[in-house]
Amino acid sequence: YQREPEEQELSRLLQESLEGIVLRETFPNSVVDVYISVIEDDGSVLAASITAASVALSLAGIQVLDSLVACSTVIPESSSNCPLLDPSRTEQESSPSQMTIAVMANSGEIAQIFLVGPCENALLKESMALATEGCSAIYEQIKPILLS
Repeated sequence: YQREPEEQELSRLLQESLEGIVLRETFPNSVVDVYISVIEDDGSVLAASITAASVALSLAGIQVLDSLVACSTVIPESSSNCPLLDPSRTEQESSPSQMTIAVMANSGEIAQIFLVGPCENALLKESMALATEGCSAIYEQIKPILLS
């Protein structure tokens, strides 16, 4: 099976995100493999994959620094230029700027930011704030699962 370039890039970004939270010293000389099967990509696949992988690691008993939650935004080409949270695949493909942000849920620290395309400073700040709020809302939904 030959992976497509987009799939390779998503794998690399997922790996970079997860490496920042896994406490590797608790598993010396070990490798943790994470496999994601995307059945249907309707947008925000990287954000969904980061969040799902973080939950899976925690539920598997892998010690992590913090839970990682991610959200995506786009800035569509329109007169309003308001960022959209959790864009569909169509919205992503038609937008010049896309951002995925991964936040450590308990500390609120930004672990990763992936930005594609040009973005004005004011819109970047607005997108980051919107994505951070989205991450908080997602964490409130998954917190009961992690604490059970």
